[in-house]
Amino acid sequence: MRCPNNLRLILSALLALVITCALMAVPAAAQGTGYSISLSPANVAPGGFVSITWSKPNGASSGFFGLYKANNFATLLGFTFPTANANSGTASLLVPNEPKGYWID
Repeated sequence: MRCPNNLRLILSALLALVITCALMAVPAAAQGTGYSISLSPANVAPGGFVSITWSKPNGASSGFFGLYKANNFATLLGFTFPTANANSGTASLLVPNEPKGYWID
């Protein structure tokens, strides 16, 4: 299932985080009109999991959360879908075991 462009752009604008070499530093929650997203824990070692807490407006379409190489946004390394038909929830992504830079979108 392909994420609609408008939702993909909103999620991209909401969350542009880089997972640094050995640890991932997560800034404060990103928010937009009717949308919110945050990650925890504040530091994730390679091979660990990051938890995504999210919400969207009622009736807005769902997309997915993807993990990409920071220098190659076209390479999807992992993904997870939000809970179907929900307006909020949590999801998790496995951080690669390779210490590099990554984006979550």
